[in-house]
Amino acid sequence: MNRTLRILTALLVAQVLIGIYVYWPRAIAETGGLLFAGRTETAISRLVIQDDKALQLILEDKGGTWVLPDAGDFPADATKIAPLIENIKQLKTGRLITQTAASHRQLQVAEDKYTRRLDIQWQDGARSLIFIGTSSGAGATHFRLDPQPEVYLSADLTSYGITPQASNFIDTSFVSIPAETVTALVLENAAGKLEFEKAGDAWSLKGMGADELFNSSAFTSVLTQATGLRMSAPLGKEKKPTYGLAQPKATVQIMASKDNAAQEFTLQVGAKVGEDYAMSFSGSPYVVRVSSYSALNFTEKTRADFITPPTTPTPAAAP
Repeated sequence: MNRTLRILTALLVAQVLIGIYVYWPRAIAETGGLLFAGRTETAISRLVIQDDKALQLILEDKGGTWVLPDAGDFPADATKIAPLIENIKQLKTGRLITQTAASHRQLQVAEDKYTRRLDIQWQDGARSLIFIGTSSGAGATHFRLDPQPEVYLSADLTSYGITPQASNFIDTSFVSIPAETVTALVLENAAGKLEFEKAGDAWSLKGMGADELFNSSAFTSVLTQATGLRMSAPLGKEKKPTYGLAQPKATVQIMASKDNAAQEFTLQVGAKVGEDYAMSFSGSPYVVRVSSYSALNFTEKTRADFITPPTTPTPAAAP
């Protein structure tokens, strides 16, 4: 019995030692170099980021300008892409974790199980595929260059820092009109048409009764949203039927005056796209997605929202 116990104990210890050997981070910076040694001067011309839910974002350098090709070549912000490219080029092989393919799924750097997938196209036509996996603590994320079996640790690439969301790589400003230049605003939705007028610095709702009080705070919220709208992501230049812009849920007309010249802009809220809504703006060739919060601020407003309810007098105390 004692001999059997000793054998089982020895086997258990052996399994633990094997696990430590395979998964324990081992710093070997003396022998580790750059993953892409010799390519630090080669430009990356295309980058495809994909997460574990198959959500994908494509970034492409076209003639020196980074764009989102799947969104009508919407311009991307090169200053937001440059740090990611630099981190990719500076990946090092000094912190080897394992060389066994059997551990790839557990570390989430396998072809069919990963946290992030980076498909890289270099300017010379070469392709590289990197899988980013689980975290091994602060400043340590597993990564693997396919088809190599080696898995390393990186302090510069993290899954939460590389998400396939356009908003991380673009200027999300969609409408930018100085609110003080606006002279009139018309909001039309399923509840009807509301016309707002400005006299001096004071706004009012056209057609108000003598006993009605304008809710300037509610209007300011709409004005601020309409003149400073941000997008979730661009959809492209084509107004597809599925975007519902042929029969918009809400239309906002903005009249403004700049340098004594009259200006007019139109916003349209279309159909729901995922959790967002499609929206067009006469000042941009692109259709974009905006948050439900922003869209509902136009589609759900009624006349009652802009009228301050009368104050109910406090009943007099009984004698």
